[in-house]
Amino acid sequence: MRGKHKRFVAAKEIKRPLPKLTIPTDVQTFEDYFARLQILQSRSDTHIYFDTSFLVWLTGVSSDGRAELLSWLHALGRSRIHIPVWAAHEYFRHHVTGLISNQLQEVAGNLRTAANDSYAALRPYLDTPVRGEHRSLAEIHTNVRKTLIDVKRLAGFASKWSTEHYQSHVNDVFKMINDYGVQSGSVFDNLHDIEILEKSRYTGRIPPGFKDKKKKERDGVGSNSFGDLEFWREILRHSKDVRAKSVIILSNDRKNDWLMGAQPAPTIDREDEVIAAKRSWNPIPRAHPMLLFEAHASAGVEELVLTDTVYLATYFKKAGIPCQSFFNAAVDVELPEPSEFDKDVRKGLKATAAMVGSEPRGKSDDIRAGTLFKDGPNVLVAPLKLNLAFTTSGKLEHPPGNALVKAVLDENTEARGIINFLQLELFKAADTGTLVWLARALVSRSQAGDSLAVAHCSDLLGMIDELPSGTATCLYLGFLAGAYFDGDDLRAPPSAPIFQSLLSLQDRPFAAQPIAVITGRFRKLHKKPLYSPDPAMPALPVTVQLKDVSGGRSSIFGLQIGGLGVLDATQSEEELTLSHLLDGQASATVRSIAERASQLLGFPVAQLLNTAELDRVVEFSPTIGLIAPSETVLLIDE
Repeated sequence: MRGKHKRFVAAKEIKRPLPKLTIPTDVQTFEDYFARLQILQSRSDTHIYFDTSFLVWLTGVSSDGRAELLSWLHALGRSRIHIPVWAAHEYFRHHVTGLISNQLQEVAGNLRTAANDSYAALRPYLDTPVRGEHRSLAEIHTNVRKTLIDVKRLAGFASKWSTEHYQSHVNDVFKMINDYGVQSGSVFDNLHDIEILEKSRYTGRIPPGFKDKKKKERDGVGSNSFGDLEFWREILRHSKDVRAKSVIILSNDRKNDWLMGAQPAPTIDREDEVIAAKRSWNPIPRAHPMLLFEAHASAGVEELVLTDTVYLATYFKKAGIPCQSFFNAAVDVELPEPSEFDKDVRKGLKATAAMVGSEPRGKSDDIRAGTLFKDGPNVLVAPLKLNLAFTTSGKLEHPPGNALVKAVLDENTEARGIINFLQLELFKAADTGTLVWLARALVSRSQAGDSLAVAHCSDLLGMIDELPSGTATCLYLGFLAGAYFDGDDLRAPPSAPIFQSLLSLQDRPFAAQPIAVITGRFRKLHKKPLYSPDPAMPALPVTVQLKDVSGGRSSIFGLQIGGLGVLDATQSEEELTLSHLLDGQASATVRSIAERASQLLGFPVAQLLNTAELDRVVEFSPTIGLIAPSETVLLIDE
C-alpha cells in the first residue's frame, strides 16, 4: 500500500505542468511597463527585494528623497519588503572599504584636474575672436574663468560631503536594512556549493552573474564573482518560502546577465512632461527570460519585474506618488545643451513675469553662505561711508589702494590669483574707501585690456557670495562705479568685461546699498543710463517693429527694450550697423539682435522677457544699426 501510494505521488508530481521558457517578442512601452508595476505593487502576493546597487545609490540621496521612498514602502506593507542578507553584507563591505567616500574623492580630484588642465589648454585661444560669438574677448575670458572656478568649487563640495553627511546617510540605510532584512540563514547553505554552481552556470552563460566571471581578487580580498548568483538564490529561496507569485527587484545593475539584451530604447513622447524630463533613456529593464523561467520552475514565481532608480522615480511621478526629491536625484542627471538651457531660462523668466505681472522678479531670500574670512575692523558700510568711498574712488591717487593694485597686478609677475592676496596685511588693513577704490581700479584696468585684471575681477565676483558682507558690499560698489562711470561722469554706454555677471547679482543682499549709491549719483547728475541697476531685476519686454517685404519675409526697422528704442534706421557708423555687429549677416532672429543690443548698450541679457516673437527671423538693411553712444544717456527731470 505504501509503495502504491509512493508511486501515486510520484506520478502526480510528474504530471504537474512545468513552466516553459518564453522569449518575449513584443516591444514594451512606457505605458505597458508602468501599468504592470502599478498592478503588481498593489497585489498582496508581490514581494519587493533590494539589490546592493540600489542601496548604494540611496546613500547619496537626500533625507527627503529617502523619506519619499520609505513612505511608499510603508504603504505597501512591511511584510512584502525585503533586503536579502547578501545585499546587506555587500553594502556593509562597501561601507568598510570606503567605496562611496573614495568615489567622491576621485570625482573631486578629476574635477580639479579638468578645471586646471582645461584652462591651461584653452587660455592661448581666448584672445582670438570666432565667428558668431557676440561676447567681447574680455567677457569670454571672464566667463571661462568663472565657469572653471565654479567647477573647482564643486570639487570642494564633493570633498566636504563625505565628512559632513556620509555617516548620517549610511545610518539611515543601515536602519532600512535592520527593518527590512530577510530573516533567513539560507545564505550559508547556498555557500556550500556556490563555486561549483558558479562555474557550471557561468560556462553556460546562465544568468545572473556571468558578466562578473572575470572579476579578480584585489589586495588579497575575494573577487565576489558569485555575488549576483548568491543574491539570486537567496531571493528564490525566500520567495518560495513566502509563496510570492510576483517579484520586483530594485537594482541599478543594467548588465545583460540580469536584463534581456538587444532591446531597443523606448519611444519618447516629448509631449509627456514626465518622460521628456530625461533626454535619453536606456531600454526598459526587462528581466532575462532565463531568470523568469528559473523563478517559476524553482519558486513558483509567475512574474518577475526589474526596475532601477530612473524607472521607479518616473513611475512614482506618473502614478502621483509624492517623490519630488527622489525624482530629481534619479532623473535630473543630464546636462542640457547650452541652447536648451538658455531657452529654459527664458521660459522660466516669462512664466515668472506672467505670474507676478509688474511685481519684482528674482528677489533672493537666500541666506548667505559661510564666509572665507571676517570683515576687517575698518570696513564700515553706512550710507555716508559708501557715498564718500564712491567719491574718492574716482581719484587717480589713493596710496592704500595704489599699494594693493601694485601687489595684485604690477608686481604679480607670476600671475597669481586674487585669492592668494586676500589674507595679506594690506587687505586686512583696508578700509571701506580702499576696497571700493581697488575694485574700481581693477575694472578700469580690465577695460584697458589687462588680462590679469580681468581675471581678478572675474574671480572676485565668482567668490563674492563667500566674502564677508561688508567686503562684498564695498567691492560690488567699486565694480558698479567702474562700469557706470568714467571719472565723475556717466560712461556712455556702461561697460566692463564683467558687466553682465555684475548685473546677475543685483538681487543679492550686498548689492542693495551699492545700487542705492549709484542710482543716487544718477539723480545728482540729472541723467541716467538706459538701464539702471535694480535689486528687483525686472523683466524687460522686447518690442519689435517690422515691415513686410516680398515672399512673406519681414524686415526690422525698430526695436525697444524695456520701452526704450535701441535702433537707428540710418546709422552712419559702420561699426554700429547690425550687419557689422552680426558678422556680415543680412538676417537674424529678433533674439540675436536684442541680445547683441543689450550687451553693447548696457541692458542685462538675462532679464529680457521671452516671447515667441524673439525667435522670428528678420532681415535688416545695410544702414540700420544701434543708436549712438551719446543716445544711451537719458536726462532726469528736476
